[in-house]
Amino acid sequence: MNELSRNQFDVLSNMAISKEVLTQRQLMELTSSSLGTINKEVHELIGLGLYDGNKVTENGFLLLEK
Repeated sequence: MNELSRNQFDVLSNMAISKEVLTQRQLMELTSSSLGTINKEVHELIGLGLYDGNKVTENGFLLLEK
């Protein structure tokens, strides 16, 4: 995968800079997205191997650095 959608980038980057695991409600507040959008993006990021359900994966950090 070469590019993230804006929503995926917002969710992944907020998870990457957080020192704790963020809930979907916290992500909703941080990104100004709906809870449904956050849920969809989190599941897509897991499917892409960029987030493991608890933390951003190495591949996730590498993609954010591009």
